[in-house]
Formats: sequence, C-alpha cells, structure tokens
Amino acid sequence: MSIKINSKPLYIFNHEIWHLTIDYKSRKEKYRKFLKKKGYNVIYLDLKSPLMVFFLDIFLNGFSFKFYKNKKLNVSFTSKFFASIKYSYWDLNIRKKNFVSKKITIDKEKYKKIFNNICKKSFDHNYWTKICRIFRNKKISCLVLTQQAYEELPLARLALDNNVKVIYFETLNGIEVIKPSKKSFMSLTATAFNKSVKLVKDSDLKKHNSIIQNRVNGSEDDSLRGNIFPTKNKIKSKFDKTYSFLEFKSKKVLCLYLHCFTDSPNYRRDTEDYSIFIDFYEWALYLVEYCAKNKVPIIIKPHPHSKYYSNDNFYLASLKRALHKFSNSHELIFRWVNVDFKSFYLTKIANPIVVTARGTVVAESSYLGIPSISFCKSAWQNLKNLTYLVKDKNEFEKIFPIIETLFNKNLAKKEAVILSEMLDRGLSNMSYKIGPRSSTDNYRHSLDLSWKLRKIL
Repeated sequence: MSIKINSKPLYIFNHEIWHLTIDYKSRKEKYRKFLKKKGYNVIYLDLKSPLMVFFLDIFLNGFSFKFYKNKKLNVSFTSKFFASIKYSYWDLNIRKKNFVSKKITIDKEKYKKIFNNICKKSFDHNYWTKICRIFRNKKISCLVLTQQAYEELPLARLALDNNVKVIYFETLNGIEVIKPSKKSFMSLTATAFNKSVKLVKDSDLKKHNSIIQNRVNGSEDDSLRGNIFPTKNKIKSKFDKTYSFLEFKSKKVLCLYLHCFTDSPNYRRDTEDYSIFIDFYEWALYLVEYCAKNKVPIIIKPHPHSKYYSNDNFYLASLKRALHKFSNSHELIFRWVNVDFKSFYLTKIANPIVVTARGTVVAESSYLGIPSISFCKSAWQNLKNLTYLVKDKNEFEKIFPIIETLFNKNLAKKEAVILSEMLDRGLSNMSYKIGPRSSTDNYRHSLDLSWKLRKIL
C-alpha cells in the first residue's frame, strides 16, 4: 500500500486480483497508471486484506482506543448493502468445487435452506465498520473497481451509500462512473440504458437489422460487431436432422435458455426484488417442476460458456437428474439440446415460449416473433414489448398460458433491433478486448484506454 499525501482527493483502487484471467493483475496495474497519469491521487491496496484496511483506517482517521476496544461505530447499514453482501457471498461459495460437489440437491427447499445457512455467516461487522469509517472520511472521493460482482459488489454499495463515487473498469459500457445514490444498481443501469437509447441513430438500427438477421440464422460475421468474444469464421447453419423431433405439436413448449450457473448469477444485485430466486439453479428447478406438473414440454439449452466454468458441470448433471425424476413421476417431455442450437430452430416448434433469467436471447426470439419471459431485472427492463419481466411465480403462472395474446410482434421486433445495437455499442466500448481462444484455451487481451473516447472523470 502506498499513499501520496497532497491536497487532491483520494481515489481508492481495490487491488484484489483473484478473478477471471491470468493477466488480471497486469491489467489493473495499467488502469492504476492510467489514473495517476491523469493526475489523480490513487491509493492502491487490497480491501480484502484486514491488515491493509486496519492501517488505512488509522492513517485516515487516527487510532481510537475506544473504537478498537468496543469495535463499534454508529453505522446504519442499508438494506441494499445487506442484500449485496448476502448474494455476493453466495456467488463466491458456488464457485468452490468442494462446496458444489457436496451441496447440490434437486430438492429446491433443501437448496434454499443451504443458502440461508451460508448467508448467516456473510457479515463481518468489525471489518465493514472499518470500511465504513474509511468511506466516511472527507479525503476519500472515489472507489475504483473492475468487477460488478463478488467481493467488490458490497464495497461499491457501501461507497455509494456513504457519498463516495464509484468508477468501474471492464464493464459492458467500457469505463463506467456511478455518482453517490440510494437507488439500486439495476435502477441506475436501466436509467443510463434508457438515456443511451435516445442517442441511437436510424442508421445504427438499419445496420443492426441485418446483423441480428444473420445472428438468428446462424451466419453472423463478428467482424461487423464490437463483440468481446469474436469468432474466427462465419458460422453457417442448416436445420439439423438431430433436432427434427422439435416439430412435435403442443399447445406450448417452454424453451429454457440456461445461464452459466456459477458466473455471478447475482451480478449487480443489491435488492431482494431483483429476482425471486437465489440463483439460476433454483430458478431452473422451479421451471422444470412447473412444466412437469402442468404437462408442458420443455426444451433446455445450456449456456455456451458453461464449459469454461468447471463447477457448472455439477449443476448441469443435477438438473438432468431432476428432469429424469419428473419424467418418471409426471411423464415430463423434455429435450436437452446442444449449444449449436440456433435461434431460428425455434421457428420449427409449434408454439415456443422462450424463458430466460436475464439473457440477451430475448432480442433474437423477439426478432423472430417468438414471445419471451424474463425473471431478473436487467438494463433493458423498460423495453416492455421485448420480453415480459415477471415479479414472482404467481405472475409467471398467469402470464405463461396467455402470453401470445399479449405479444405484439411488430413492436417486439423493433425493440429487438434496439437491444442488439445497444449491446454491441457497449461491447465495442469495453476497455479491453478478448480475442479468439488459442489452442491452450487462454484468452488474448488488448487494452484500449483512450482518454479522448472516455471523458468520464
């Protein structure tokens, strides 16, 4: 930890480095130098280190024998802070192999009980009181982070609650600045998204009309987009005979698009109403049970990136056990499709309804004239014709049987193109790019920190 003392406000740059990729530490170092080059007074430390937090607290606030003896401060933590710490703590646990290999069950109630027991241990009052003392110091102006989940999520929430600005590197919007606010992260994100939509030009929408057309047909050329995960070649697809069984007739078929179970399911979550579920696994179990009890055939597509999260294998295997259980007990009709299942295959199904938690597949399904239902709040939650955001199980069970009567294909298609453009605009503004995977299965990265393009501080 190094602190340069001068009259400028202090920026705390959290140097917690365990996440994601092997060059994460080097990327953070470049961000730190980037800020210092612009003249900001940056403190560089790991806020997960109790020792570093202890010394920073003393440096800023002085040593108080009374405080350190009683370990108490008149702190009123907000409900949003408690939600953020609870769900981020859970997301960290499900990334641990020794946890998921032993704790996963197909019983929803038992799984929820495990969550409640785990989250009771999530709050360290002594640690968070010190963090709060640091954020309340008038010298602290900003907290600089890179992740919008895991340990950094409650840090961001507590900073905003105590009038400290938060800067994020590596978001879908590039570099993102959040001013102190009592509003939830998703509320702030949706507001920013809505403002950005107003800046979209007709020429952009015209371009994305053809891009999304290629995407749903499986012939997308990523060189036309600012994709963070570009592919080397165009992907050309035909309707594979493997999926010919999808032409079966039914009143409705629920098409369940899974997410990566262990890739921060509670990303940016600081409210209970973000979703009624604790994570994507509980959500998937509920939908499988709903389909079984209501005689609704279900098609399940795993997320294409699940293979990069080893713990997802435990969840996928457990979900398959649940499917077979209900197939035996309730004669559930289900089909598990591969990641090569393209969106236009949905048109081969008699009455498909796409169901996702917060997936961008809603853009493709709406473009194809297929209604969708979402369970989690998202940046595009105010595109009301794009997907139906349900608040609870009762609302889902009322909407699902009549969703076709509520769906406006023309308006949904327009909003699908808007979402496509907005997502690609954000991805093209990422402060780093991930290239095609090499034979060693590693990412290649390049940093783009052009200040001219990001006048945000």
